[in-house]
Amino acid sequence: QNAEKGYISVSVSESKEIDPNIANITFSIETTDNDSKKAAELNNQISVKVVNAIKQKLSFDEKSVVQTKNFSLSPNYIYKNGVSTLKNYTATNTLYVKTYNIDGISDLIDIAIKNNVTRVTDISFMADNEDKYRQELTSSVVRRAKAQALVIAESLGEEISGVKNVRVSAYQQTSNNTRLYSTKFKFKTK
Repeated sequence: QNAEKGYISVSVSESKEIDPNIANITFSIETTDNDSKKAAELNNQISVKVVNAIKQKLSFDEKSVVQTKNFSLSPNYIYKNGVSTLKNYTATNTLYVKTYNIDGISDLIDIAIKNNVTRVTDISFMADNEDKYRQELTSSVVRRAKAQALVIAESLGEEISGVKNVRVSAYQQTSNNTRLYSTKFKFKTK
């Protein structure tokens, strides 16, 4: 009868800071008018103007993206003495811009603001070659985990006969766009 073999559990993690090469920017355009159709039309005029200005600036970068992300039209009410009265309408258009020209972000923001963007609602950065780094770091932690398990087994006068299980997880720390990769192994001993 086979007895349950013992195992060595090794946990190794490694991280690497990756310089981003992609910027994602979200702009919001808000227009208000007493007539809902006019609020929407004015918003569309500004949005088209902003999109064209940004596309002109990004013309050298064919991988970039400029698109409408969301559009909404909402009534605004005034509440007085328990009674609500329609005041006007607000049209909101959200534009999404993805660019590989990180050095030109301030120019894009300037262009958008000069063309009546209401606000910059989000800027985030990422790397398009993240899988390459994930594979490199995973390979590195696997080698380190195996070496560590061998040292432990040899110190105990045991031999490693196989791998019981492996858990690999990779995640991004959003505070500074660092990607962390962690691997855990359980090695069987004879």
